[in-house]
Amino acid sequence: MIIGIQLSSIKKYMQTASDVRASLRKLADAGYQCAQIQWTGASVTAAEIASALKETGITAVSVQDYTHAVLDDTEYYLRLADACGFSDVTISGIPAEELTADGICRFAERIAPLHRRLIAEGRTLSFHPRWQELSDVDGVCALTRLLDASDPAMRVLPDVNHIIRNKLDAPAFVRSLAGRADMIHCKDSVDDTRETSHLTVVGQGCVNWQPILAAAEEIGIRYAFTEQESWDGDAFECLALGGQYLSGLSEKYHF
Repeated sequence: MIIGIQLSSIKKYMQTASDVRASLRKLADAGYQCAQIQWTGASVTAAEIASALKETGITAVSVQDYTHAVLDDTEYYLRLADACGFSDVTISGIPAEELTADGICRFAERIAPLHRRLIAEGRTLSFHPRWQELSDVDGVCALTRLLDASDPAMRVLPDVNHIIRNKLDAPAFVRSLAGRADMIHCKDSVDDTRETSHLTVVGQGCVNWQPILAAAEEIGIRYAFTEQESWDGDAFECLALGGQYLSGLSEKYHF
């Protein structure tokens, strides 16, 4: 399993081309070699992001954004994928007004043309469920409803924080995604409620990581991304510690 970084973690430090280069250099110095792109500044071009990745030796394997953002500006995300050399596009979030049984079917219909295009171009579409999409809608998990209504080729990118906040058995949930998941977000917190989630360095919170990563390894997940979007200290130091913790677990348990 490869330990990478979810770049949403440092959104505030990724808003200009020079910031992107400097931030990626710090992450490379911390030992990160791969990343999922998210929330770089609107003024930063795909070519500038690709150049900064090449310069720092970090490989991008996916881009993620809110569903509406990807649907509204699909061409940008595909330019970014082509410039950086990856094939996966990850969308996140079903709008609240569509979190009903019928609404989820409509949502599946709305994203279907995007998915068909990605498949035709040799790309993949992943869905990142938040705790809202892991909740039940009329007695059935919203994510289950979405997968049942969508092309079976759609991938799922689980986020441990959202799984824990929804009081699910995290290892069991990860195992349920066998054949569907290639990546996982590793986000830790000092609490585990839906309403509040005070993030902390991965490995220093309430999450029991070993059985979760064992489950991820079991189903063939290739990338585990450190993610921490708020910090009690220096952002890059927090992310370095989180990456070191996950790398240590990977070495100890041969993930």
